[in-house]
Amino acid sequence: LDQTSVAVAKRVLIGQNLRRFNSVEKLGNDFIRTFMNEIDPLEYNDIVEAVTIEELEARLIEHFDEECCTMSVVEPLEEKQND
Repeated sequence: LDQTSVAVAKRVLIGQNLRRFNSVEKLGNDFIRTFMNEIDPLEYNDIVEAVTIEELEARLIEHFDEECCTMSVVEPLEEKQND
C-alpha cells in the first residue's frame, strides 16, 4: 500500500458517503446499518480519515493468508485450422 492509493480510497469512500445525503432512503438505510454496527453515522467521514496505512496493512495480513489463495490461469483457445 502507498500513501497516494490510500488517500484516493479515502476520498472515494467519503464522496460516496456524502452522495448518500441526496437520498432520504439511502440515508435512512445507512443510519440503521451504521447504528447496528455501533458506529455513529455522523462520524463516518472522521473514522475513514483516521485510518492509517499501518492499520490497513495489519488488517490485510490478518485477513489474507497466502496459504488459502488460489490462482487460475486462463489461456486462449487454440483456433482450429481448416484443412
